[in-house]
Amino acid sequence: MKKLAVEIATENAIEAIKTRRILAEVWGNKDNRKINISFNYPRNDKKINEIEISLSDVRASDGIKINYDFDRDGYVIMQPYYVDGEEHWKEVGFFMSWALEDENTEIN
Repeated sequence: MKKLAVEIATENAIEAIKTRRILAEVWGNKDNRKINISFNYPRNDKKINEIEISLSDVRASDGIKINYDFDRDGYVIMQPYYVDGEEHWKEVGFFMSWALEDENTEIN
């Protein structure tokens, strides 16, 4: 029997955590539900270096991809767009790693 995409994704995530290709912690209670994912040396071969997030709800939304740009020293956010039914990804946001290091300094 063919596995569903969600089953394959779950198995891949569990394997990535077991082999320490990614560090992940999950917290949850009625007031605070979140997942914390840390890239574990993403520049090394066979390490996970990108996270894709999507929404399953009655509210439609494109997903996003997040990766770290070591040249610019920050996180890149990408969203998909489609041309003739083919998916492409475009950068829609960039967040500096240390932008809020000094709360007394204005961010430009």
